[in-house]
Amino acid sequence: MAIDQSVIDSLREKLSEQKDLVDLVMAIFASTEQSTIPKNQAKIQKAFYEISKSWNDYFSELIFDISGICPYSEKLDQIITQLETCTILGTSNPSYKEYSLNLDYLNKSLTRYNSTERRDITSIASELLATIN
Repeated sequence: MAIDQSVIDSLREKLSEQKDLVDLVMAIFASTEQSTIPKNQAKIQKAFYEISKSWNDYFSELIFDISGICPYSEKLDQIITQLETCTILGTSNPSYKEYSLNLDYLNKSLTRYNSTERRDITSIASELLATIN
């Protein structure tokens, strides 16, 4: 039994419209409008932990273990690793103390959000920068 190609195309289109946590993290990094951010996993994890408490609607998928020295989310760590692997977060600087943000690519994630969501993401990005800098 063959599947109608239009059904497959329709499903692909629907899936491409869905936003996930990777898109959100990318949109947040894009909204910082910075070319670099500190490469400090503890600060990034703590920042997202603090942000997730006040923006729970956006971060309900992130679960943090707070029993250690700093909050840690395995899901967030996986997302950061994926972005590093794809060189969306680059570490080409000699000291490896900063991520270089591939803003051309990151900005594409912003197009997935409506104006209200973008306004929220800009606020979240400001909170992120205040915490990690």
